[in-house]
This record gives sequence, structure tokens and C-alpha cells, in this order.
Amino acid sequence: MQPSSLIFVLVVAIWAVYLLQYWIKRRDHLSTVRSVDRFSAAMRVLDDHRLRRETAEPTPRSYSVAPARAARPAVTVKHAEAPPRARIVEPVVGADRRVRGLTLLTMLVPAPVVLLVAAFGPLPWWVAAAWLVGTVAAFGWLRQAVTAQREARGRERVAQRRTARAAAARPERSERP
Repeated sequence: MQPSSLIFVLVVAIWAVYLLQYWIKRRDHLSTVRSVDRFSAAMRVLDDHRLRRETAEPTPRSYSVAPARAARPAVTVKHAEAPPRARIVEPVVGADRRVRGLTLLTMLVPAPVVLLVAAFGPLPWWVAAAWLVGTVAAFGWLRQAVTAQREARGRERVAQRRTARAAAARPERSERP
């Protein structure tokens, strides 16, 4: 790849970042304007209702007495406790492994841009070096989780084999006369 094409790619990337920020700001502004318009419309409706009430003729009052309404019965809800559930057998590494994978992915995706900007742009070289070290560290962190999970599965298989052998090795007792 020639340096002029890398510069072109860099210019396109910078414009993409600028236009993305512009688009996000525009969406925020439009959503703010919409919410202000909704609020203004709601206030106009309330104001119209208030004006209609003031101009309407008052309703004639009745002097008859209505019987008191029965109070609503109080309802108490007792919360039942859920029965204890059996623990789901899952390796401890399971949830952590997803986080580690996402960390590696977030380090790998922008790595080419960081390397290009560091090589031909305003970023110093040590930023790209630090990014590469972080990517390698994330890969090692994920690899450690995979290794631990494989070891746990291997230990499970060995335990199952031992119990199967022990069950097969026990002779059945037969009754002797």
C-alpha cells in the first residue's frame, strides 16, 4: 500500500468520525426540540381546559345528602418465600470468560486505526505500542480462562471415570448356603 492511499484512508476515517459526531449531536438536538414541543402542546391543552372551566356556567348544586361510601377493604398481601433452588453447576470461569472475550474484541477492533494513526498521524508511537501490549494482555487473559475451563472439564471426566471403575470393581455379594 502506498503512503498516499494510507493518507486517503486516514482522511476518510477522520471525516467519518466528524460526521458521526455531528449526526449524534443533531439527533440529541432534535429529540430535545421534540420533547419541548410535546411539553408546550401539553401546557396549551391544560390552559385550554382551564379557560373552558372558567367560562362555563357553574352547575347547580344539589343540597341532598348522599350516603357515605363504604370504605374499600384493606388488602394485605403476604409474600411467600421461594423454596431454595438447586445451584446451577457452572464453572466459575463462565461469566468471567464473556467479559474477557469482550475485552479482547474491544482491543482488536480499533487496533488497525490506532496503528495507522500512530504511524502516520498525531499519536506518538508509544500509544500504538501500549495498545498492542493491552491487546496481547487481553488475549492472555482470555486464554487463561479457556485453559482453566478445560482443566475443570478434565477433572470432571477423571472423577466420572473413577466412580464408574469403582462401581464396576465392586463384586456383587451372593448368598452362600
